[in-house]
Amino acid sequence: MKVNNIFSLIGSDENSVTKSLAFILAHNKSVLRSFLRLLGLKYLSEKEIENAEIEIQVTREEKKDITDLEISSLNRFYVIIESKITDRHPDEDQLKKYAAKLNLKRSREKRLVLLTENDETNWYIHCFDSKGRFCGLSTREYVYFKWDHVSDLMFQQLLRSRVNPLNKMFLEYLEGVFMPEEILVVATNSQQEFDILKEHHFYRFPIKGAFPKKKAMYLAVYYKGIEYLAKIIEYKVMKPKDMHPLPEIFPETYGSGTESGEEEFYRVSIGPLVKLPFKITNPRHHRMAYRYTTFEKLLTAKYIHEL
Repeated sequence: MKVNNIFSLIGSDENSVTKSLAFILAHNKSVLRSFLRLLGLKYLSEKEIENAEIEIQVTREEKKDITDLEISSLNRFYVIIESKITDRHPDEDQLKKYAAKLNLKRSREKRLVLLTENDETNWYIHCFDSKGRFCGLSTREYVYFKWDHVSDLMFQQLLRSRVNPLNKMFLEYLEGVFMPEEILVVATNSQQEFDILKEHHFYRFPIKGAFPKKKAMYLAVYYKGIEYLAKIIEYKVMKPKDMHPLPEIFPETYGSGTESGEEEFYRVSIGPLVKLPFKITNPRHHRMAYRYTTFEKLLTAKYIHEL
């Protein structure tokens, strides 16, 4: 990883990103207030903000349970944050333990926050009972956010005072960790694959293995060359058996009960395909799986190897 400043030295794994978030929340009360508002804690006094305690890697019960980040203040509120990046998500047992901790507190406001890089709501919807409660917590007290929401909030708040060296450093760090690549070039190997992209507006690839690990803003489609580009709308973790029309078109590969059909995939939702003014060809027959590129290269390249 390229080292640009003190935050970059900490690292870019999930514990490091959480530590950096905790640091900026502790040192910038304006960001802290905005973050708490994002959690629905809107009417906090200056004293409650000033006295907020921010702790990371909090260990309880003989080191059996460690929470990523906790924020609390004067019995007014108590927040537990479980953060994950890339394809990881907490299991239900973890969340139950955190909910139990929250229920032991006498704070007026409680929040269990799940902070992930991808849309994980489909994993936890079954945890809620018919009254919309999860281990004693209401839907208001259980908060799900993507890191995108938090990084956007940070950018908006910190840009207002970018002259502050600490704020500037943290902005650069966020850009390095979360800013997506411009264009992801992906390959389709058949007319059926291409039609799924064109008509159903999504692409998919497994989470595990040597597949793209960083998000992009646009998707360029390779099928006997590159002719089309589309805006990426959303990344969502799903199983192929639930991605219509995959199990209908490829029942032996993605049907219910098949190994691939039950795997975790990224479903990359896209907008309409936009045709380029020319076709980028592959005369050297380079093997195409995926690669990242930029608009500058895409609009000037004649051949695949120039990307």
